[in-house]
Amino acid sequence: MSMDLCRKPLLFRSLMPTFAFLGVFSSASIGLTLAAPTDIISDSSTLRDSLGRLAVDGLLPADASRLLLDRVLTRQEAANLLVTGLGLTPTSSFIKVNANDVEAVKNALLTLRPELLADGIQVDRLVKSLPSHSESFLGLVQPELRVDTGGKNNEGSGAFGIYRGTSIGDVGENLIYAVSVSNQAEDDRRVFFNDIGPHDNTSLTQAYVSYSGPRGLSLLAGRTDENWGAGAEGGALLSDNVSSIDQVRVALPFSLGQRLGRNWNYTQLAGTYVSDNSRIYLQARRVEINFSSKWSAQYEEALKSNTSSMLFRAPLPFLIAKSIHLSDAESKTEFISDLGLQYIPNKVVRTYGQLLINDIKSPFTGHFLGFDVGDPNYSPPQRLAYLFGASAQLNEGTTATIEYSVADPATYLDKNPQLAWTAGAYDNLGLPSGANAKVLYGLITQPVTKKITLYLQGRQRKRLDNSYPSPDSQDVGASAKYQLDRRNSVGVTYHDYFQDAFPIAPGAPGYPQGNGNEPVSEANPGTSTTIHEVDVAYTLVF
Repeated sequence: MSMDLCRKPLLFRSLMPTFAFLGVFSSASIGLTLAAPTDIISDSSTLRDSLGRLAVDGLLPADASRLLLDRVLTRQEAANLLVTGLGLTPTSSFIKVNANDVEAVKNALLTLRPELLADGIQVDRLVKSLPSHSESFLGLVQPELRVDTGGKNNEGSGAFGIYRGTSIGDVGENLIYAVSVSNQAEDDRRVFFNDIGPHDNTSLTQAYVSYSGPRGLSLLAGRTDENWGAGAEGGALLSDNVSSIDQVRVALPFSLGQRLGRNWNYTQLAGTYVSDNSRIYLQARRVEINFSSKWSAQYEEALKSNTSSMLFRAPLPFLIAKSIHLSDAESKTEFISDLGLQYIPNKVVRTYGQLLINDIKSPFTGHFLGFDVGDPNYSPPQRLAYLFGASAQLNEGTTATIEYSVADPATYLDKNPQLAWTAGAYDNLGLPSGANAKVLYGLITQPVTKKITLYLQGRQRKRLDNSYPSPDSQDVGASAKYQLDRRNSVGVTYHDYFQDAFPIAPGAPGYPQGNGNEPVSEANPGTSTTIHEVDVAYTLVF
């Protein structure tokens, strides 16, 4: 079970010694931002690598190793860590660090540039004070011993090794390149992290060039992942549950004046990947508004197509772009939109929610108020998903997260199987558990001493309907981590996992006929899976 720099936080993952902290920090003075300040930083983001390097080199707060080493780290929290650790103020004009930390500091500054600028930090001036044309290598190695204590259809006892290596460099002051390779995703998903599998994994998780331009402009080209929203389990529209996608992304803050708001931001990406031997094209955009230091909201929309011509409709709202595809719109495009809202009332509480809309079932059909409304012979199934959650620091050191999500049986599916909201048979672009799911997730951490932290985590997934695509499951774990020093740690975890037998998949012999959208009653063949496992691991970050 991986205890890594950046992967998802099944409890047994949370022994990792690098620094994706759950602790809730102040979000004061939120200004123009390139991403919502409560956005969760993607699992394989090189920002996590950079923060890990700064932490192990003592450039983050002294008690950083006691904070929860979990995926739930927001951009604003990361910016606050950086400000505190480096002692940054609006009057800071230079940063003095050793050569090994130059690129980690520069990458963190430029990645979190909008949040830092909003707090008055002169990022460009600080970046200029650092040496240019340098390069850093960041990495992790983690040997593990797994002992099977009575699972069913489990892989059994054995040894395993996790690795991650990231190279970050620059070409000038505002242009950074990064390459990262890892086998962490393969290890995470061997226990069906998103409750269904198998999964497509790639060892090349990041490979991109990023440019930070004037007035907050950000450009990125290459391979990376996305995680839009504050959900601990993933975003409703786009999450880093899937492998990284080749893409081009642009983001720019803007103002609509005092009445309509000054703190807006626009983000758009266009990408492509291969799913089930078919080339897929993806576009997504987001418009965000930060009302205050406590409230922020987003509207997001995305379009998936199996024709490259859709990439040329980038300036249009995607619903219109899909409509002008005329007669083959339904067979060649899939459009989804999402609304998000975050509220951070104080330094120790963070709340959030998302509502994803694919199809809303109309309550009216036939003749209504003198107009013909809907098709009396056909009403599409309702295809919605939503999540809401909260994270809080209960007392000094103790933290807790709880999250609940629901997706209708056909939310992420489509009449054209190629356009289902996935990047592979079981890799969902949105909520990790996909369609037809109700998921409850919880996590509690308790520091015992400066070096020892305890974790308790659970997840329960229920199928809304006895149909495809995935079965019930539940996952409970308890672990303890002992931090030897900033670079070395050891941990032990007990993991209890159960997954019900898979239902029949569409296209398989015996699968009942349906229209591809509506759930069908079906048998539940196959074999259930249980894992009862003790995992002992040693981790070195360098």
